[in-house]
Amino acid sequence: STLGFERRDRASEVEKLAIDSQYHSIVTGDSRKAIEILELWKQTYPNDERPANNLAVRYAPLGQFEKGLEEAQEALRRNPNNAFPRNAVANAFFNLNRVDEAKTVIEKAIEDKLLLRGNVTRYQAAFVQGDVAGMQREVDAARGKTAERTMRAAEAAVAAFVGKFKLAREAVHEASEMARRAGLKQNTAGVLAGQAGREALVGNDAEARRLVAEALALDPSIDRQLSVAVTLALAGEAAQAKRLLAAVVAQFPVSTQVQTVISPGVGAAIELRSGAPDKAVEILRASVPYERNNQLSIYLRGQAYLKAGSGKEAAAEFQKILDEIDRVAPMLRRVIAAT
Repeated sequence: STLGFERRDRASEVEKLAIDSQYHSIVTGDSRKAIEILELWKQTYPNDERPANNLAVRYAPLGQFEKGLEEAQEALRRNPNNAFPRNAVANAFFNLNRVDEAKTVIEKAIEDKLLLRGNVTRYQAAFVQGDVAGMQREVDAARGKTAERTMRAAEAAVAAFVGKFKLAREAVHEASEMARRAGLKQNTAGVLAGQAGREALVGNDAEARRLVAEALALDPSIDRQLSVAVTLALAGEAAQAKRLLAAVVAQFPVSTQVQTVISPGVGAAIELRSGAPDKAVEILRASVPYERNNQLSIYLRGQAYLKAGSGKEAAAEFQKILDEIDRVAPMLRRVIAAT
């Protein structure tokens, strides 16, 4: 993307917009600038589904799920025969807890032969609805296919969510081995890093640190460093977390994710471990506008208030998370009983 950006003067007008939006989405991480360019692209070329589809992707990490759905639907209107807008619409519905509608979109895409069975979004929808048989159908459909390793990683996340960490670790091992055998070091590292974060959240610091070390050995890229910095801070590796964060900030000084999620998360976790909860609360102010898609910040703020002796404020933060869990609790009990 950097090379393309440097050579964009040779490109057509639509290619320039595509290059510029990719540059700010991937190289600088400046979501606001990327969205600005994508909006211009969408308005200038009303038959091109790509800017609307990319806008849907950009809005989701910002927690702007309604805008994400609007853009995904626009991308689908512009090109109803493309799998990418179908996925974007399904994911947008899922983010808005409109699970039945997400399932309908996926089923129609499968019927139209744009997507295959063994779909992770369909698996997640079945999970949220407590449809154990539906979850198993997607797992079975993915078996022996490229999608199997992604499905095993999704199974690991679900198992950890319901407290079955032994099952989660087994699924992570299988998913990472599949990726290893396929020569996909970055995918392997991603699976390990995901489990490391889950281990850190429940206080399994040694296991979290082990998994991070393994992930970084496979993929020492700046993107991987970005993905594990908060985990290291949660696991008590303050010095290493600070080093990684400094490298990430140097590489992505205007990145929206770094400024509003990674940097506050690392800082708050370190302050919590060092006994400075008031500083943690202050640091997390930068995350407030984006917390709809970042419950870790809510959790860390709740922990900070609790350690500071502010029980009422802590309860209010934890209640935000409990409200989301309570929404699906009756269905989750069926999943827990079946795992």
